[in-house]
Amino acid sequence: MKNIRLIDVPAGRGYDPKNLMMSRHSFFVGRNHDDCDLPLGEGLTLSKKLELRLDKVSKTHVIVNYDVQKDSFYIRDDSSTNGTFLNGKLLEQGEEYLIRPGDKIFFGPEGEGYGPVRIEEVRPAVRE
Repeated sequence: MKNIRLIDVPAGRGYDPKNLMMSRHSFFVGRNHDDCDLPLGEGLTLSKKLELRLDKVSKTHVIVNYDVQKDSFYIRDDSSTNGTFLNGKLLEQGEEYLIRPGDKIFFGPEGEGYGPVRIEEVRPAVRE
């Protein structure tokens, strides 16, 4: 499995999909702490501005899937109210899109919605 991290930039937290996918190959991202594997904004003391942005995130906004055969991660908008943007492009609901290190995801319109959530490659530590 590729080594990537999802970085919730506003919350200043990183998430390792491997930890979220211990026994399955998909997980939910959104604002509902009960239904999502990665609840956005978790643990934040929200400013009014950030609270308004988090309101653009649906309870279960996207699903991230891992394709074992392709060793790749994909994102799919889960019929969100305000849309999902990958590198500035609006995702069509129900369609899967490849995510790579360097990608940026916004939940709701960029500039109005919550984000970015960045995708970063995790490289093994070099031992000397």
